[in-house]
Formats: sequence, structure tokens, C-alpha cells
Amino acid sequence: MAANRPYPDELLAVLGDWLSRLAGGHKPSTYEARMARHAVEILRREMALSESTEQAERQGLKHLLNSQENDVGVLNQQLANALRERQINTADPALLEHLRASVEARLSIDNPKFNA
Repeated sequence: MAANRPYPDELLAVLGDWLSRLAGGHKPSTYEARMARHAVEILRREMALSESTEQAERQGLKHLLNSQENDVGVLNQQLANALRERQINTADPALLEHLRASVEARLSIDNPKFNA
């Protein structure tokens, strides 16, 4: 999912910096420790689910756009262009289903309690 931020490498960099400060004697607050734990949980879910969620998004976009493109970033740009140029109706049930599924898939990684 190309537009998702922060990227896993950014989370890892922040966690690495935080762990370096701990090694240097920094006393973490409960809040900092909780945020670090949440970042690790997001990374774990990202590793487990990102490939399948990206594949599902790719397939949905290819179907909506009748495209052979495989790059999700390019497909999302094509979708934005098609919507802007009114080639796809914003009330199209297939579009709405794709968007709902894509958001739910992203939330299953970023914040799984939101979907509960």
C-alpha cells in the first residue's frame, strides 16, 4: 500500500533510536514504552499481512480499471485520474466495495481494534 505512512523502515529507525537512548541510560516513560510496543505490534502485523492485503488491493484496482498494470501506486494514480475525469462514478458499488475492503485491510494492520 504505497501511500501508507509511516513506512516500516521509518518505524524501525525510530525504534532503533529509542533503543539506543535506552542503552545510553534514558529512563522511558510508560507512554514511550507503550508507543514502542504498539510500533512493534504494527510491524509484526505488517510482516504477516502486507503481502496479502497489497495483492487484494492490486486485484481490486485491476478489476475496477480493467487494467493489466501491477504496480499498486500506479493503479491508485489511475483510479484517482479516472475519478477526477468522471470515468468512474463515485457511487459505483464496485468502487465503494473496493475502497471499504482496502480501508479495512489497512486497519487490520494499523489498528485492528477499529474493525472489531
